[in-house]
Parts: sequence; C-alpha cells; structure tokens
Amino acid sequence: MTLDEQNTAVHRVRVLLEAVGIPCVGSTTARVLLRGPGASAITAPAVWDAPEVVALDSTGALSATVSLGESGGQYMVKVHGRGGEPDRLVLAPSAALAAAEVPGYRDALARGRR
Repeated sequence: MTLDEQNTAVHRVRVLLEAVGIPCVGSTTARVLLRGPGASAITAPAVWDAPEVVALDSTGALSATVSLGESGGQYMVKVHGRGGEPDRLVLAPSAALAAAEVPGYRDALARGRR
C-alpha cells in the first residue's frame, strides 16, 4: 500500500469522526532508520511512519489514535485509557468500524439520527 493510499484510507476515518463533531488532527512523519555500524543517512533506507488520525475529546485530550496495520489494510485503533485505565488496541476491517471504536462516536452518531 502506497503512502497516498494509506493517507486516503486514514482520511476516511477522520471524515467520519469530524462529521459527528469529534475533533481530529492528522500526522504523517518520516524518519531515516540507520542500520548497522557506519551506516549513514545516505545509504540507510527511509522508513515512513503510517499516517494516523488522532481523535480528541471535548477537553482537547487525546482519546484515540487510528492508523493502518502493517499488512492486510486493517485499521488499528488505540483507545487511550483514562484515570489510570490501560490503553487498549482494537483491530477493525473498515473505516466505519474503526470510527465506531473511538470514544464518543457511537453516542454522537445516535444523537444525530434522532
């Protein structure tokens, strides 16, 4: 999957979240991975981090991070724990299911359908 395809896939989740009022920020970062002794930035392969969408709650705190898995195009949703709760990782096969795992999405969607 190319970087453009990854961006497009993750953007679908962002559109779903923002449509129900969940604010998001997106990021794509690149870094150079140095391998072995004497490796340089010129000879080392570039490694791209997957694009991700970071969902924020009503206070502006991180609530979840959505990215794509290494293979198979599965969405990985990291739901950030609150009040000492651990983070949890959920795999979802579609943008809609990934969005549904973000805290507040289902409630916001239900409010919009009334």
